[in-house]
Formats: sequence, structure tokens, C-alpha cells
Amino acid sequence: MRDYPLLQYVDRTHSLAVKYDKDAIARMCNNPDAFPFWVADTDFMVPKEVQQALYHQAHHGVLGYPKPSKMGELFTQWVLKRHNWSIDPSEVILSSGMLHSVATLVEILSNKGDAVILPTPAYKPFVTLLQHLERTIIPWPMVYDNKAYHYTLDTDLLETLIVKHASPLLLFCSPHNPTGRVFTSLELSDVSRVLQRHATKVISDEIHADLVHLHHTHIPFEKVARKMGVECATCFSPSKTFNIPGEHISFVHFNNKEHQRAFQHKVDSFYFKVGLLATEMTHAAYTHGGPWLDQLRSYITTTASYLKRELAPLEFVLPEASFIGLIDCSSLYEDVQHDASLYPEVYDPRLGVEGGLLSRFFGQRANIAMNDGSWFGPQYDRFVRFNFGTSKENIEYAVTQLHAAVDYLSTLRR
Repeated sequence: MRDYPLLQYVDRTHSLAVKYDKDAIARMCNNPDAFPFWVADTDFMVPKEVQQALYHQAHHGVLGYPKPSKMGELFTQWVLKRHNWSIDPSEVILSSGMLHSVATLVEILSNKGDAVILPTPAYKPFVTLLQHLERTIIPWPMVYDNKAYHYTLDTDLLETLIVKHASPLLLFCSPHNPTGRVFTSLELSDVSRVLQRHATKVISDEIHADLVHLHHTHIPFEKVARKMGVECATCFSPSKTFNIPGEHISFVHFNNKEHQRAFQHKVDSFYFKVGLLATEMTHAAYTHGGPWLDQLRSYITTTASYLKRELAPLEFVLPEASFIGLIDCSSLYEDVQHDASLYPEVYDPRLGVEGGLLSRFFGQRANIAMNDGSWFGPQYDRFVRFNFGTSKENIEYAVTQLHAAVDYLSTLRR
């Protein structure tokens, strides 16, 4: 990657990466040998300073209990520089992975049986954790423009849902996974006004915030919520930013002291502490990883534009953040259904229990593994999610293979 010297592609085929695990791939697309473009991590080596931090800790020879110091200050300095978000370190709690933090916040900010508003399409683990916590999920469908291939928020519907279900909580994702939306100040203000009118609280998962594409700006939800008196808990993490999701760590910011004390009590009671290596990696990443991140943002921005141009007649829903994006396959969906009727063994759901029609089609006919859109909600079965956080050569291979699959469908019409 000549233009991005800090980004080093790694062949992870024979590693422990779940993204490349043949059983996991088969469960999604019925083809264990399909090339993976699914799990939301990248194939790039972490910044060299992060590697060095790991080396020095391993060379030390003892991996004991850590006592993280000044991590709150480190985080607040990072978000001030990167997002112009000025917060007090005393309002931040260091915790284990994002889903641990989100689940703990749901327990604190709602009760069993409560209605929790969830924008859809939705990251499936959000659905799972809400179900396990016995909350009632109230889908809040985003509005899809199938001409512009763009998602927006319907705040009138949000208000209707909150009133109808007396919902105390919104579980938000900003930037949004899987649509890639970076919400504007106006959008966040409109949502905040609705929440303020009904005293509805918000959990904002902002794990993709650092990966906004060039010419876009992430606005932390709390910056807007604070002005309107909306109670907001914001979850951040370096895991997607620096490709360290296997080391679970998150930062949670509170604008309500009572909620903060309740969260700290949970962390202390259940020992949701952060491990030594995660702490060392985060310190190195936030201290030295800026130039590496700048190159990654440039690369994913350029790659997203390339996919938008090259995937036609498939429609790439151009993301505004991160390295994952939806592909709208509506134009060929009926042809895929026809293919499934002709070759049912290829689409056998017993072989790919975590997939759907389109993920099985592309797994078999393109040798490409992607998340089926139904993973984000049954009404999104005409989409797939594509992970483009990999080398240019792999991206070009995927484009060629996807076109070959589309061409295959044209032979069925003859």
C-alpha cells in the first residue's frame, strides 16, 4: 500500500481470527472457503507504537493486575482533539468491552419489561442483549431513500413510539452501524428535543466515531443533549479505531452523577475491570496513534468512493464513517430467489444457519462471505453488509467476484 506506508496488510488466514474461521464462514454463506468480508475488524496491523507497548509488557515477563492511572485524562484529551468535545475526566469511567458497558447501562437506566427504542436496521448484539435483559424492543425504522440510497431519521415517528410505549430509554448508535450515517447537528438536536419533552434517556454507542470519513464530522450526542437537559451516557472505545477489538475496553461518559455512581457500583461489584494489555495498548494508541489513524481514514474514504463507482448495478449505500457498508441488492433479489428455486441444495438454510438468501448466494456464486441484511432485521433481507477494511487487492478481487455473480444471474434469464 504505497500511498499509505503506516498501513500494513496482514494475511490472517491461519490466525485465530473469527473473521477467517471456516466454520463461522460456512454458517453464514454455506461455503467455508468463501473469502471473508464480514466481521467488523480490519486486516491492518495495529500502529507500531501499540506493538511496541505489547512487546515491552511481554518482555517484562509479568502480566499481573493493572492499576490504570490517568486513563480518564488520556481519553478526554483524545476526544477534545478529535471531536472538539470538552468533558471533565471525573465524568468518565473505564470499563470492559462496549457490549458489557451498554448492557450495564440498560440495566441502570430501565427496568425489566420497559420499552427500549432501537433504531433499525440494528446491530444484532443490541437485539440479543435487550432480549436477555427482558426489555421490550421497540423498533424505530430509519427512512430509506431507494433513489438516493441514503438513510435518515424520522423524529415524528420517534415521538409517536415514545408516547405509545412510555419508553424511558433510547439505545442509539452514532455513527450508525450498519448504515454508516454520521448524524448532523440538526438531526441530533431534533432527536434531543423529542427526548427532552418526554424525559427519555439515551445511551449513545459511538464506537465508530473516530473513523468518520474525510469531509465529515462526528458530533458526540452528549454535546447536543447537554444543552437540552437530556440524560445521556456515551460509550467510546479505541477498539474499532486502532483494530484492537480482541482487547475489550471502553470509556463511558455521564452527564448525570447518579447514573455514574450506579455504573461504578456495577463495575466494582462484578469486577468489569480492564485487562493489563488492553490498558497498555490503549495508552499507546491514544498517545501515538493519530498519524496511523489519519491514513486509515483516508484509505477507507477513498475505498468507499471506489466501491460506489465500481459495484453497479449493485448499489453501495455510501457510508460516512467506518469500513463497513450496506449493498442494496434489490435489483437482483428476484433472480436470486429464482436461482434458489432451481438449486435448493445450494441455499440449504441448515448449512448456513446465521445467514440468509443473499449471503448464501454471494457465498456460493461469488465466493464472498458477507453479513446478510436480515442479520440487522428481517425487513433488510435485500441488503448485505460488506467490510472493506482490507487491502486494495482484496477489494478488487471482491468487486470482480461480485460482478461475476451478477453475470451468472443473467444466464438464468436466457
